[in-house]
Amino acid sequence: MVEDNDFLIISPDVWKFFELHYGGYPIKRYGVREDENSIECVVEVNLQKIFAFDIPKEKRAPLAIETFLVPKTYTLNDLNKLVAKI
Repeated sequence: MVEDNDFLIISPDVWKFFELHYGGYPIKRYGVREDENSIECVVEVNLQKIFAFDIPKEKRAPLAIETFLVPKTYTLNDLNKLVAKI
């Protein structure tokens, strides 16, 4: 990603102007390291969307659906911990 080509850094006043006129909401971004010893962190911008379905045993019970955005570095163990929180 290249500054002024892919993104702009703006002042807090400009941010407040746009937020007032257009609204806004936080966009979650994950920082990932190449390995445990790495100091540098890279921002994950292409998160993977994962759908989890809780299929009820009774036919009339509602189907529960959860959506998670996870970085590509997540393992099945990481996903298991995330799903266990709900």
